Amino acid sequence: MSNKEVLSNLKSAIKPLFGKIDTNELFSLDEMIAPKLITILYWLLLFLAIGSGFGAIFEGDVFRGLFLMASISIGGRIACELMIVIFRINETLHEINKREKGSSPVSVVVSPTGDIAQTSGNDENE
Repeated sequence: MSNKEVLSNLKSAIKPLFGKIDTNELFSLDEMIAPKLITILYWLLLFLAIGSGFGAIFEGDVFRGLFLMASISIGGRIACELMIVIFRINETLHEINKREKGSSPVSVVVSPTGDIAQTSGNDENE
């Protein structure tokens, strides 16, 4: 195979991967990437738990190894779930906000100082 054939094969293999990436979602803050990163963090914590547990077992401390495996995996799971819950609450609030914007002609706006101002739906177009 020539270099051109290898390069074209490589491009055709990589193209479906980049075709799935939506640049609008990538460069806007509408889609959260942190939940995906938290999933990767969880898997890394599991590998850490298993590795440190086996390391302690091979050093001769079986109970410490089992304790490390259990505590790191359960603690990491709980921590990651708590972070995911925060992002799910955010997604749910966005869905409620979208639903409420379409149903009510009057929306309540709260300023950073705590003042409440009511605006009509016509002001949103300006």
